[in-house]
Amino acid sequence: MFGLGGREKQFIRQPAGAEAENSQQQPTLLNPRKEIILLALIVVVQLTISLSLLVRKGLFIDDSMHIPAGYSYLLTHDYRLNQEHPPFIKLLSAVGLWRVHPRFPFESPGWQKAATPGDPDDGMERIEEAFFDVNADQFDRISFWGRVPVLVVPMILVIVVWWFGRQFFGPFAGLAAAVLLTTEPNIVGNSIVVQNDLAAALALLLFLVALKRYLADSDWRAALMLGVALGFALIAKYSLVVLVPVSFLLLTLNSIVRVVRKQSTVLSSAASGLFVLATAYFILLASYAFHADRIDAEESAVICNWFYLTGHFAELSQKLLMSLPPLLPKYFVYGINMVVDDSREGRPAFLLGQVSNKGWWYYFPVAFALKTTIPFLMSSVVGISWATFRLLEGRRKDLLYLVLPPLLYLALSMTSHLNIGVRHVLPIFPFLAIAAGGVLAAMIDIQRSPARALATAC
Repeated sequence: MFGLGGREKQFIRQPAGAEAENSQQQPTLLNPRKEIILLALIVVVQLTISLSLLVRKGLFIDDSMHIPAGYSYLLTHDYRLNQEHPPFIKLLSAVGLWRVHPRFPFESPGWQKAATPGDPDDGMERIEEAFFDVNADQFDRISFWGRVPVLVVPMILVIVVWWFGRQFFGPFAGLAAAVLLTTEPNIVGNSIVVQNDLAAALALLLFLVALKRYLADSDWRAALMLGVALGFALIAKYSLVVLVPVSFLLLTLNSIVRVVRKQSTVLSSAASGLFVLATAYFILLASYAFHADRIDAEESAVICNWFYLTGHFAELSQKLLMSLPPLLPKYFVYGINMVVDDSREGRPAFLLGQVSNKGWWYYFPVAFALKTTIPFLMSSVVGISWATFRLLEGRRKDLLYLVLPPLLYLALSMTSHLNIGVRHVLPIFPFLAIAAGGVLAAMIDIQRSPARALATAC
């Protein structure tokens, strides 16, 4: 997996797949021109559906908070509002509002109340009411232009799903994965909402694309791609901060393997890994207008609580954290803390006639089974099972990049007490769509009989 040699590089260069066996199984009616035309048609249809929904559907609760919050970021470079969520999707929404130039109610009492870091009731409700009150005559324009920019996220997601699926299983599989994702109501419905879940799905997929490229050939372009992908993940959704220790571990192991194999020097490997982390850190700081703060006593206690540190060790850790130079935006720290608290304490949730504040460990698998369409559910379960089987029997080791991320993300989600919607596991949907596209491509092989294609697939 780490520091792969020539075979992995060959796989990168051959879109139809790494193995000769796989390339022989691909339908041949799709030439590159037809493939691009079909992909463009899929994207156009998706955009048309999204725009149609956008003009018919009113603002969701997340929209009404995130739109004014993002606009305040753009105006002031002050991130006090809506600390619970990172800035990317809100800033993207604010780009559209720049066309409308609505008035922002800085005189609202909520603006001053929001100045307290880490306050769950950070004044956003008052700001939200005041913002739409003073701009009542522009409500329709705010509703439209505040949501139009976020449509670029599902569009890019579909294109990346096609591309990644194509790398694994060929052109037909890539297009099939794009269609499956585009027609899934959970994707369609969330595409017009100013919220983090689809952005998180895109960020996780881009991270895996970049990671695969980096581990195959750790040159500077690959390091830049991985750093950008990691930085984007940090500003897309706070739960993806788990990718930081994952990246550090993989970068370290990759460097060790490359040095042992004499593919790189210690200095070169270390520089490459540091470049990845530095790029991600730069993107994080830039998204918070380079407002880095020194960690104070309260923030150090918050960070220690994330890792359940207590006693003398916690005191030493707090002193160490407070001695560091300005490193992190304070609203980034408090935002992560809100997510940690919600995950541990939970919120009122409903499942199968039951109500609970702590949720259920099986909530997300059940929600996924009930909330997805039957075609997507069946094809994704069969697809991920088929891909797992091929991985375990050693025929396609590269499928680890496709199988492991959704399983780990789902497992991590199942440990959370925050059970308020299937949208929180949307990041697994692109991987499932790609796996489903792969098994469909293996089963629908126009060069062979259906029975032989199915035998080959299994």
